[in-house]
Amino acid sequence: MDQNVEKDKLDIYFEEHADWQESLKSVQKPRFWGHRGCCMKYPENTIPAFQAAAEIPNLVGIELDVQLTKDGEIVVIHDETLERTTDGHGNVRDYTLAELKTLHITGSRCTEPVEPHLTIPTLREVFESILPALRKGFLINIEMKNSVIRYEGMEEKVMALVKEYDLHDNIINSSFLPESMGYLKKLDPTVQTGILGEEIHWCIARAIEQGADAVHPSVRGLDPNVDALTDLPEGMPVRCWNSEEPFYGDGRVLREFHMEKYALLGATDLIVNDPGMYV
Repeated sequence: MDQNVEKDKLDIYFEEHADWQESLKSVQKPRFWGHRGCCMKYPENTIPAFQAAAEIPNLVGIELDVQLTKDGEIVVIHDETLERTTDGHGNVRDYTLAELKTLHITGSRCTEPVEPHLTIPTLREVFESILPALRKGFLINIEMKNSVIRYEGMEEKVMALVKEYDLHDNIINSSFLPESMGYLKKLDPTVQTGILGEEIHWCIARAIEQGADAVHPSVRGLDPNVDALTDLPEGMPVRCWNSEEPFYGDGRVLREFHMEKYALLGATDLIVNDPGMYV
């Protein structure tokens, strides 16, 4: 670690517990998910990234992000704007699906070659592309990107498509907007929901308020004092993500090779950019 970088509480915790690999033997092994698919080896949120993840043995599932187009179609893209991952400009919501399909995926500030035919997929196209794996129990964590732009009707549209494909048991919904997950539970109490946030105790409080089934905090928001997790309902999954991992072609170096260590701090699941490293 760069000595000029201030250490946070987790860095200090793992320095003080240098034998964490031995301690890991006494806790349940975390489950792994592909973040936006296999997004270190393929451009994020693309059909190849999802198909590659679906072929990894013992991988629980994938995480992806959805927005709505101008004409109300569900598309899979992380940012509300187009510049970072496509050759387009402006807001996703200002384009029809047909217009978005004329754009090309460029990757995350990508310096590596990208297949020229790649376009922003619809959620329907994702379902179709990995349907055999889904029928065998592969899961999808659908992150509804509605905390910045409150896409009206997003929850109903996603639920309708899931119902059309009979994928109720394959889907976990999540959002940084807790009220969206509460609304989903009102529409159908049996849907699975998770609260996204930076810090675990904030996520837990919102999950209890909204009747959510899981919390999805950042790994950096875990509490090194595991005895302080008395607010976590028994059996509630803690699915963690890590924004520090590189994406395909963005030039950054992978610095964290042992995400499994966060199981010591209560993580039951880890959403990673290169899931093949762990399963």
